[in-house]
Amino acid sequence: MKYFFSAFYKSLYDSAWLKAAGAFPARAWRYFALLVLAFALVAIVPIGLEFRSMVGEFRQGFAASAPDFRADLKGGKLSIENLDQPYIYRAAEFILIVDTVSTGTLAAEQFVTTTDAATILITADRAEVRDFKTGEERAQSWSSLPDYSFSKEAILALAGRLSET
Repeated sequence: MKYFFSAFYKSLYDSAWLKAAGAFPARAWRYFALLVLAFALVAIVPIGLEFRSMVGEFRQGFAASAPDFRADLKGGKLSIENLDQPYIYRAAEFILIVDTVSTGTLAAEQFVTTTDAATILITADRAEVRDFKTGEERAQSWSSLPDYSFSKEAILALAGRLSET
């Protein structure tokens, strides 16, 4: 590793050394790979540190604002207990709409008064994410997912583990 830093320093000013080092292309590619890895780590470390604080903030907000609920996904249908529906949660960046009891076709436009925020619509048969600014929309049908159950406590426990690691 000491040689790596010495070689890097010489490559900045010593053209004769650089020309001689060009005779060993495998060594040059190894150093290039190390340099790319070093830059990647410098870019990723702040993201990792910020992720923990973001999860911690989510956990606190979710614990304070979400009711105690239980969700069950069985046979491609989502059912949620102990949640007044339609449940609408408005944040600065997005609007979450949960309505698994309505029998008609639902669209995000039915609940949204502004097009400034992204919208997440969760129904009994699908989840939709829509960005009104860009017009981008993605949908996921529950029928392609395995049966699963979760609750507010389970989400809080997962967020707690993610924010502590």
